[in-house]
Amino acid sequence: MSLENEKRYLLLLSSYQLSKNNPAPTKAQVLDNIEDNGWIILTEIDKQKKQNRNELVWRNDLAFVRKHLAQNGWYNTSENNNWGITIEGKKYLNELHKIISLDLSDLNKVSLNAVNYAKSVLPNIQNMEASNSSQNYFEYENFQNIDGKDRYALIKARVNQGAIRKNTLKKYDTQCALCKLRFEPSLVASHIKEWAASDSTEKGDLDNILLLCPNHDALFDKHYISFDNEGKIMISSKLNNNDRVLLNIHNDMKIDMNDKMKKYMEWHRKKYLQ
Repeated sequence: MSLENEKRYLLLLSSYQLSKNNPAPTKAQVLDNIEDNGWIILTEIDKQKKQNRNELVWRNDLAFVRKHLAQNGWYNTSENNNWGITIEGKKYLNELHKIISLDLSDLNKVSLNAVNYAKSVLPNIQNMEASNSSQNYFEYENFQNIDGKDRYALIKARVNQGAIRKNTLKKYDTQCALCKLRFEPSLVASHIKEWAASDSTEKGDLDNILLLCPNHDALFDKHYISFDNEGKIMISSKLNNNDRVLLNIHNDMKIDMNDKMKKYMEWHRKKYLQ
């Protein structure tokens, strides 16, 4: 995927997330949301101030891309500083996600955190495409928000996830708990007791979260690996020796766990054994 399309993807995804509570987010809200969620991979140049402008390079670049989104009807232009996504923009976001999913190794700006979030909301975007296209933007949003509690809970979870990730990075010294990978943009805050099954306290409890690289997060999330009470890895028999080598897992691996983490892991282990 081109760098331009990666930037479009980030902007549309951020506006889409924010649109559930605010159909007209501002530039600052959209860009802050991208950064807080750990969705963008930043270089040292990105973090520098734009020459002759009191703005970071990456924020200035995305602001320029927003103009193209508005010109193509993917962003609202009804008022100044309206960074709200349109129905057509949501459809375009869906198409961009399909392209991105074909080769995740080719990404330069989009982190796996962004892709994983988009994957979690993709059914909502697909359902949108089947809705009556003659409805205007606000009518559609009101229709979708009939199940208000679920909509609000989803957005609140994703917004808070940025803060949770920052705390998790600090706890694990910015490295995968299993393989010690230190490439920060790819690291994932992975819940032991999954988010949907956790109460509000458990969702933000750092003892319920591991910091994992993409491979180990995917295996842990799908219960192909778990850990015993001593922190030793348990590997599903569905993974053959070649899979294990390629996925960088072996029987000698272990993680550190305190007593509270062991209770959460007991819940995860039951899922693994099923």
